Amino acid sequence: MKKLFVLLFIAMILIGCSEKESKATIDKPKANELLNQEALEFIKKYNENVNFLNDGKNDISRIEIIDAENVGKINKEEKLDWQEIYRNSDYKISVKYNKDGGVIGYHLYISGEDQYNNNGLAAAVIIIETLGLDRSLYRDKLNEMLNSPEEKETVDVLYEDQDYQVDLFDTKELGKLVMNFDKLE
Repeated sequence: MKKLFVLLFIAMILIGCSEKESKATIDKPKANELLNQEALEFIKKYNENVNFLNDGKNDISRIEIIDAENVGKINKEEKLDWQEIYRNSDYKISVKYNKDGGVIGYHLYISGEDQYNNNGLAAAVIIIETLGLDRSLYRDKLNEMLNSPEEKETVDVLYEDQDYQVDLFDTKELGKLVMNFDKLE
């Protein structure tokens, strides 16, 4: 009987050790995985703009910086790859890559209880500033989207600014705002 217990004990230890090994080898994203120099430069400029806004006497809520060492895993799709670089309860920011690993744009997804009055819209302004785009043009296009007829469940405003095509997409029914900043080819 003792031999049976010893064998069971050893088997449990071996199973436990093998489970620890398999847990250690789970496909965890590596820091800066696929974050090329351009994406790292975007994060650096974004964070500088966040620090400026947070340190200044601005009426917006405090925005958090992006931690380049704590990015999401790479998500592969048929035409592009993307990687979440920031997430909180109000919004998330992703970098979009072509299949060669080059940055082709940025994606902002805003949700929350009131997607029109949260830090996601402040993050959008910071992205606009970081990319060197025209804030006045963005403000006008955002107002165009927000002032669309209420009977429309979705509104899509598309415009070009410098080297980017900007897409502002509002799903009023679902309470989500999606903003894409795609490089023009």
